[in-house]
Amino acid sequence: MIGKSVTKLIIVCDDKTVEYANYLRQLISVNDDKEGEIVGTEDGAVEAAVWLEKDYIANMATISSKEHVLFIGENKSSKSEISSMTIKFDKFGMRYGWLGKRGMMMVSDNIKRPETYDKFIEFCLGYEKEFEKVELKKSALEKAAGATAAGAVAAEAGAAALAGGGLLAFLAPAALPAVGIVGVAKGITMMSKQKKIKDQQYRALTAILYMDALSEFLEG
Repeated sequence: MIGKSVTKLIIVCDDKTVEYANYLRQLISVNDDKEGEIVGTEDGAVEAAVWLEKDYIANMATISSKEHVLFIGENKSSKSEISSMTIKFDKFGMRYGWLGKRGMMMVSDNIKRPETYDKFIEFCLGYEKEFEKVELKKSALEKAAGATAAGAVAAEAGAAALAGGGLLAFLAPAALPAVGIVGVAKGITMMSKQKKIKDQQYRALTAILYMDALSEFLEG
């Protein structure tokens, strides 16, 4: 941009957060300003580069205190920086903040309660972010599986208490594989849901930081 200074921003991430670093860089590069209104950062005023943590560590000695650096997530290289920063935003497990020219954004806590998740989804709509909603409440299938597992455990306990042998003692062990399979299936389902929700939190946080605070951080 002729006649206008360009602020350089280094976005530091790791393999787990690189897609959000790229997303922020994409938002910065979009010409989204409206007539008389700046959306996020001023079009063409910011030049962003994405560095993996290993790149940052290798070049850390060459980075001036005048350069803006934003850390995404908490990792080995960001821990010592994040601890001294002022938190500017903290909602639904999402945080961002900065001190001087060093900033951070991170998801500090996963959303687990259905009512909190509903409020998070509603909050994101204010930033024109819509997500495929994750069902945190137990489905009928999960409830039935849980009841089956509980029944199997009860049957095993009853068999052990009331029968020293015979048919009950023979049938009770058969319930054990079912309990294990149900437990693993429920665990995988919950892990999958939490992974998806964390992705939504990071994507929302990236948009919120861009819209509400990145310009202020870069002016410091």
